[in-house]
Amino acid sequence: MKHLVVMAAGTGGHVIPGLAVAREMQSRGWSVSWLGTRSGMENKLVPPSGIPLDTIGFSGFNTAMHAVECGLPIVAREGRFMRGRLASGILKRMGLAELVAASDEAYVLLAVRLMTDPAYRADVRERMKASRTALFEDLAPIRAMEDFLVETARRHRAPGAQ
Repeated sequence: MKHLVVMAAGTGGHVIPGLAVAREMQSRGWSVSWLGTRSGMENKLVPPSGIPLDTIGFSGFNTAMHAVECGLPIVAREGRFMRGRLASGILKRMGLAELVAASDEAYVLLAVRLMTDPAYRADVRERMKASRTALFEDLAPIRAMEDFLVETARRHRAPGAQ
């Protein structure tokens, strides 16, 4: 039997589509478990579904970056606030905006396609591997931070200091 581990936590924007994916895969004969946080919405929504819930402390950004590093396809759904846009930002920066779902329904369809279509999943993995350098080898954000720090220090330098 195939097994799906859903890693979605925090807000309904992640948890509700995750539950829909879990239900769809259960209907196809997969076993499902859930990995979430100790304090997110998943603690209220997942247990009544009968899906086993394991809780750890993690951030969606770190999880997404680790998945990219391993070449594991991810699906994102943009939220209203920055905290809900980190994974989608990663995918867009890599030129993989097709993996950012515009609706809960699109999220479910895309996640199910990645799990059930081996050719599509392999294609996405290859494109992820090929575009990782956009994240891991791009010095522009580092240079921008350097410039900001130098300018801030210059502006706040004590009068007469060298």
